[in-house]
Amino acid sequence: MKIFYIGAVDFSQKALSKLIKMNANIVGVCTIKKSSFNSDHFNLKPLCDRNNIPAIYSKDINSGKTIGWIKSLSPDIIFCFGWSNLIKSE
Repeated sequence: MKIFYIGAVDFSQKALSKLIKMNANIVGVCTIKKSSFNSDHFNLKPLCDRNNIPAIYSKDINSGKTIGWIKSLSPDIIFCFGWSNLIKSE
């Protein structure tokens, strides 16, 4: 199962780390570099880089660029753990 992962808080890091330890097939991750909104913000990109998982920063999960990248990875499932924006159905 191909997993796409969205997150930007401490819990996001813990859940992603668990998936990595389980050798889950994570095809991509979307996170944010900095947050003035979340006191428990966690930048997932360095964790992804260390584990050879493609990752991008996105300020708008619903942007055409972000949605296009997610679609290009053809995930079977999308997990969202810790994201402070509504995600549209597209």
